[in-house]
Amino acid sequence: MSVDFLRLIDRWFINSGLPVTSLFKTGSSFRRRTQTAGETMRCILQIILWLALLLPTQQLLGAEQAGPPTVVVLPLEVSNEGTYAYLNQAINQMLLTRLSGAGGLKVLGSDLKPEQWRQIRSRLQAGEMQEAIAVVAADWFLDGSMYSLKDGLQINVSLYPTAEGTPLTLTVKADDQDGVIRAVSGLSKDIEDAIVLEKKTEEDLSEETDTGSGLSGFETPHPERDYRKGLYSGAALIAGGDGDLGFTSRGIRKSDPIPLDIVSLASGDLNGDGVNEVIIASRSKIMVLSFSDLKFQKVAEYDFSARMKIHVINIGDHDGSGRMKLYVSGNDGRYASSAIFGWDGSPSLQPIKKSIPWYLRPLQTTDGKTMLIGQQANDRQHENFLQPGVFELTIDPQDSKIVKGNRLLLPEGTNLFDFIQADLDGDKLNETVLIDKKQKLLVYDSASNLIWVSSANYGGSRTFFGPSRELTNQLDSSQLTEAQQDNRQLVWIPGRLDVKDLTGDGLPEIVVVTNDIGIDKYLENSRFYKGGSVACLSWSGYGLAEIWQTSHIDGYVADYFFDEGDTPENNGSDTVLSRLYVAQIPVVSFVKQLLPTSRESRVLAYEMMVKKSSTPAPKP
Repeated sequence: MSVDFLRLIDRWFINSGLPVTSLFKTGSSFRRRTQTAGETMRCILQIILWLALLLPTQQLLGAEQAGPPTVVVLPLEVSNEGTYAYLNQAINQMLLTRLSGAGGLKVLGSDLKPEQWRQIRSRLQAGEMQEAIAVVAADWFLDGSMYSLKDGLQINVSLYPTAEGTPLTLTVKADDQDGVIRAVSGLSKDIEDAIVLEKKTEEDLSEETDTGSGLSGFETPHPERDYRKGLYSGAALIAGGDGDLGFTSRGIRKSDPIPLDIVSLASGDLNGDGVNEVIIASRSKIMVLSFSDLKFQKVAEYDFSARMKIHVINIGDHDGSGRMKLYVSGNDGRYASSAIFGWDGSPSLQPIKKSIPWYLRPLQTTDGKTMLIGQQANDRQHENFLQPGVFELTIDPQDSKIVKGNRLLLPEGTNLFDFIQADLDGDKLNETVLIDKKQKLLVYDSASNLIWVSSANYGGSRTFFGPSRELTNQLDSSQLTEAQQDNRQLVWIPGRLDVKDLTGDGLPEIVVVTNDIGIDKYLENSRFYKGGSVACLSWSGYGLAEIWQTSHIDGYVADYFFDEGDTPENNGSDTVLSRLYVAQIPVVSFVKQLLPTSRESRVLAYEMMVKKSSTPAPKP
């Protein structure tokens, strides 16, 4: 008999009032507590009856005791210092206490040392699940982070099953210190429910879908999607809400397969003919496409050397010349090597300036102007070959040299392509929207206070600063050595963040990629995605909320560009034809991915008629 089983019998006798509270401890104890043969016989009969009644129950209890899921709760990471950062340790302990008291869970790892916690986290980040389990075996790992907001705090936790399964994300907010206890209590209950309760089947979920609204194809797993103010008809784009902003889908156009991996995409009128071109870039090639008669056609291209690795292209006019230019940011081996191009309509782009030792980006300011900004690379491995700080740049008209200007005031750790700036709420002060390393959208006010964090993931990308991870000739000084490659931690470039007033109400919307995160949560140096979409968000007064998203796009969404278009002559001055261009790398088998000749992409064109609002949004 097990000790737990004997304790159950002991507890029963205590409750029954019989004088055998320690029946199975020692023979002497038994003799002391049973003074007469009658009492002894009565106790024996009681025990036999108890065993007969208890054995089936005990089997169930044993199954339950073997079944409660075990969870390891890693210490919360403080992602942003702020007013409530001092509560980190207290919240950690509070969460552990409540989870430990949950009847359906068993929390492990209370005796682990700080270096063991760090080891578990590093194992998870390296994708070494079995090694993490070797430190402490469990059914689930809980990894969380705390964001100290201007008004309150937010806790995001991710639950990762050690067996096969889909990671779960939970978020809780507290408006002030007094609300922390309620928030953590609610979070612990949600965690217990998520782990212990049996998941609903897809059929159960489909039965709960609201088909009365005509939006049964719309799925909204993220709180950001609870607030929606627009409606696209048709299957190409999905959304929900009032339907009073005049969005009308006209379907999707697809290019023929393009025999390269697209890494970036942009759209604009490069040759000044009044028609926007679509420009795509692979690792070392740029291609200009026209979109006419509902078809894509190549009209120009430019090839770099094989050492070039392009990561982002943009279109802008930093010098106010009136002619749009193409900005290419990339690496030539280990060195930053960017370029600026013009185009006159001929079969090749014309270089304006090449081999620029900066990563470049044109940034549109809220007054409609464009400034050139950049970030530098370095040779220090401990800084991941990227110098901190984003700077305003100018080009000296005398010798065409890049002149470094003022450093932009951005949240610490912000890199060149992480952010956009816009007046989201109409108070004439700019907010900064950025994507952090955890693929969360963050909004800072004009005083650099963090005011909102998304619970959903955004901006997933496979693009990174620096040279390719392929090992090359170590005698080539432009490449990394094998040791540097092995010890390198990649600095990822998030998917494009764009800002435009799509609705015409005077307030901007944010457009962003939403590639579905795969197992790369565990992998610092790898990114795998199983599909994605493009989403549009607007400021709802309390945070960013999705107003529409494209339907699911299989494979990987490499980039997109939203082209607002012009006013059609026969549709009135308040209606425009807009296009959302999306660069898609379709799903292929693992074997096919290994074949260099199998690389191909497509460009999708989502067409829509947008009736601009005639009434400005109310100002705060």
